[in-house]
Amino acid sequence: MRANSLLTTAVVSCLLLSIPPASAHPASHLSGAADPPAAESSGTSVNIIHVNPLQIERDLRDYDTAIVFYYVEYCPVCAQLRPVYAKASYLLQQQQLDETLDGETSSTRRVLAAVNCGANARSCIRTGVTRVPLFKRFRNGGRISEVLRYPRVNAQMLLAAVNA
Repeated sequence: MRANSLLTTAVVSCLLLSIPPASAHPASHLSGAADPPAAESSGTSVNIIHVNPLQIERDLRDYDTAIVFYYVEYCPVCAQLRPVYAKASYLLQQQQLDETLDGETSSTRRVLAAVNCGANARSCIRTGVTRVPLFKRFRNGGRISEVLRYPRVNAQMLLAAVNA
C-alpha cells in the first residue's frame, strides 16, 4: 500500500513539475480551459467538444461513442496530433452528413472530445491520465479502453475507433 502511495506521489509530482510557469503559456493555465484542438490552416470547420476530466462521464453520457484526446498545449507531440484529430473530427462530420443526405437515420451519436491536461493537471491525474498524448474511448459516458498511442495515430484510425 505504501509503495502505491509513493508511486502516486511521484507521478503527481512529475506531472505538476512538468507544467511550465503560467507566464510561458498564460492562456492555457489562467483561463482554466484552453480551446480544444482545431484545424490549424486547413480552413475546415471541426466539432470537437472540450470537457472537464472530472465531469467527463456526465458530459459524454448523451453520446453512444466518444474518443477523448488528452493533451497539453506545450507538448510537441500533442501539437503534431492536433491537426490529425481535427481532420478526424471533420471526417466524422462529413460521414454523419452523408448518412443524413442518404436518408439513413443513424441512432448512434458519436463525438470527438478533448481535455487540456495543462489547464486541468490535478483533475487529469485524479482520473488516471498520467501521460499525454492519450486517446481514450468512452461508450455512454463510461471509459471502455485506451484507443491508440502515438506514433501510430492517423485520422482514419480515429474515425474507425469512434465508429466501432
